[in-house]
Amino acid sequence: MILLVPPSLGQASTARALNGSGSFDVALSGPREQVRQALASTLHEPREVLEKYFAARGDLLERAVDAHRALVDFAAPTTAAWRRFNGVVWTHLNPATLSSPQRSRLLVPSAFYGMISANDPISEYRLSFSTSLRPLGPLSTFWRHSLREIFDVAFSGRTVVDLLPGEHSLALDFAAIAKVARVKRVHFVSFDGQRSMGHDAKAAKGRVARTLIEGGWTALKDFEWLGWSARVRGDIAEVRAPKVRIAP
Repeated sequence: MILLVPPSLGQASTARALNGSGSFDVALSGPREQVRQALASTLHEPREVLEKYFAARGDLLERAVDAHRALVDFAAPTTAAWRRFNGVVWTHLNPATLSSPQRSRLLVPSAFYGMISANDPISEYRLSFSTSLRPLGPLSTFWRHSLREIFDVAFSGRTVVDLLPGEHSLALDFAAIAKVARVKRVHFVSFDGQRSMGHDAKAAKGRVARTLIEGGWTALKDFEWLGWSARVRGDIAEVRAPKVRIAP
């Protein structure tokens, strides 16, 4: 089973160094170089433009600009993605206590790298799929085309569980994935059945991902965590929030 999980906007600037190659370095080398070149040109834009590109201001913007300058100059340090990402989903997934083979089944769409596994070495970055870089256009559209090249290698004959929010889903052609793999989806909803967003849903998503990577799809039927519970119907699971919030 492969899990598609979102990257984390929150990233560690320092972590244990890891060099070497990633899972899709060869297959995605061309489009990654296109993104690198487009990003290099972007860094010369005025500050107010960079604030929109990186969704950051002040010290956070300075950190983002410095990180991306190092990235486009091939001077940025790398560490395993599971160490780099430190947002809510990844904190509650707790990848440090998973085995390396388990982490290799966590695949992450990335606005800079296209696709990575949790074990792949990556540098700090702050691009999102909604970002539009000249001359590539929106990165979700750019990567949607480029990522089709890896579907047979990454997904063929596997079960793929989609845990992605809408922005990241736009970068993947799920109709094409469904031709080579069985796709299952997990939806996170509030107690009244509406789509559930925010910190609590992200925390629940991390716990669900942990349950799936350890126990598979059937384990989700027994999922309960701080009042969140799951209902599974075929290839669709609905994870519902508690009526009264229980802080994680």
